[in-house]
Amino acid sequence: MTGRQGTTFGSARRRVSLPKAADLVADDLRREIASGTFADGELLPPGTVLLERYGISRPTLREALRVLASENLISLSARTQGARVTLPSTDVAANYAGVLMQLRGTTLLDLERTRAVIEPPAARLLAEAEDRKAALDKLRAALDTEKQAIASGDAVAAGRAALDFHDAVVELSGNITLATTFALVQSVVQRHQDLRLSEGSDPSDHEAHLRNLGIANRAHAKLIRLIEAGDADGTEAHWRTHAELVAEALVENDDARRIVDIV
Repeated sequence: MTGRQGTTFGSARRRVSLPKAADLVADDLRREIASGTFADGELLPPGTVLLERYGISRPTLREALRVLASENLISLSARTQGARVTLPSTDVAANYAGVLMQLRGTTLLDLERTRAVIEPPAARLLAEAEDRKAALDKLRAALDTEKQAIASGDAVAAGRAALDFHDAVVELSGNITLATTFALVQSVVQRHQDLRLSEGSDPSDHEAHLRNLGIANRAHAKLIRLIEAGDADGTEAHWRTHAELVAEALVENDDARRIVDIV
């Protein structure tokens, strides 16, 4: 007789795969790190304390800690004889995400369309916020940095400054899920952009990039004005149009079908 799918009862033999003790310990410590019990940079309790807490052997504890270290949640140091919490950064997560995107043939147009889905609603949230003065100050500072980078003629620095402005729009919206997801996408875009504009690239690419950034900078300035006026509909529509123009530019220069190449 059978019960739920994948489980057999009665006389039939069945094998149950039980989790290893090291995995259970790693799961428990991972939950504590994720919940903030242990802060970034803080040492986990000494080995003797963990051994007593979980009632396990030292080899099992070492295996559990190695699991967490492989996930970049802790760093192991023989010098301190302890495990220190090292919360993963967006760059680390983006590196894995970028490799996966590249293996699956993700194109630059895919990324731009994803940005176009995330950014306009985030900009709208900014325009709808009752207290947006601090956010506007940060956006103006990001806009000034972008202008200076463009004026310097450094295409790489200007490109990064433009991406930073977009990052600020989403981050300042106050929606953590949008900001985290967008940061992963932006990191992949930036790595690709840096590689394309690295030493030895065609100077004409740098010139065209700077011209496009000059146009984008004016669109960024308009966005700030719309947010300041509290025009939520206008803000969202403007930012969506801006994203669509960027995607169209990719199609025109045949970058739309280009697979992201961050490694």
